[in-house]
Order: sequence, then structure tokens, then C-alpha cells
Amino acid sequence: MFVLPYLLILSMLISAGEDTEEWVIPETAPQPSPTAISPPVPSPSPRTIPLELYFRRAAKTIPIHGREEEFEVAEEVPWLTDDDILFVEPPAEGETPSLLLYFTPEGNQKYREAMMGNVGRTIIFSLDGTSRYTTKMVPAERKNQFRLYGDFTFEEAGRMAEQINNRPAPTPTPEATPSPAKRQQSIIN
Repeated sequence: MFVLPYLLILSMLISAGEDTEEWVIPETAPQPSPTAISPPVPSPSPRTIPLELYFRRAAKTIPIHGREEEFEVAEEVPWLTDDDILFVEPPAEGETPSLLLYFTPEGNQKYREAMMGNVGRTIIFSLDGTSRYTTKMVPAERKNQFRLYGDFTFEEAGRMAEQINNRPAPTPTPEATPSPAKRQQSIIN
């Protein structure tokens, strides 16, 4: 109760010594110096070369790369896509163009499931919407990797490896919060 009058007196003493003129900014006021612009961070390369693996089945046709009017007959939906690939090791100079695919845990699971009952079936390796290679399904030599050969150049292999290896990490999906029970809703309202 005694504090309030003292605060009022103190604020009046402080404001009495201030100048009441308006501040005027001269036209030649110093301009703020520009801040250093950081170099742009390159964004991940866009998905320009989709990679997909299909089993041969009469559902849709995929054109064969470099051959006019020739097609592979494949399943409607690929059983493995570039989303199932964690990392791609591009071919070294002087090697036959091949890609060593390292699977994500989900991709490894899909590959294991695809092997069950499908060993010996034809796999169609589709790159950029065209069939680049067909091979037979064989058991994986290593647990989470698969080597692909095909009709592609070193440049295509390098672009695909860059696209898969430099893609952004997925944003986690937030967990849904349950709605309150009816009794709690009536209390809230």
C-alpha cells in the first residue's frame, strides 16, 4: 500500500528530467550495413529418374528402352520402388554399369517377402518409366543389398545414385490425439 505512492513519485521524477521533443531522423542518417549473405544450400536433387521393380504378369506394359514398339508385360504396381532404397553405390569407372542397392528395413522386408514363392520368376527393372533389364529372382547374397545391372549409362547411374542418396529425410507424422470422452466433452462445454 505504501509502495504505490513511492513508485508514482519516482516515475514523475524520472520523467521530469526527460526532454519532450520529438525525435527527428536526419536524412543523412547512417544506413545499416548489409549483412553477409550465406551461400545458398543446394536443395536435394528432384526425383527425375524413378526406379521400380516389377514381376512379369499381364497387367500393364512397360516400353523397352531403346527399342521402338517393344514392351515388357508387368504387374500393375511395382513391388519395390526407390522409396525402399536407403543408399545406392554407383559403379566405379571401368566397371560394367551396375548399381548396388542398399535397402531400408521396409525395403529389405519387401524383398524377403517377394522372394518367398517367387524364386525363378522374372523381375523387370524399370528406370525412368522404361524397362532396362530383366533377370530372375534369386535369393539375396547379402541381407540388405541387391546388385542391378542393366541398359543404363554411367551418367544415369550417377544421377540416380545422387537422387536417392541426397533426398531429404521424411518428416515424421505427428501422432493423433484422441478426442475426449462424451462425459469430458460435456464438462468442457
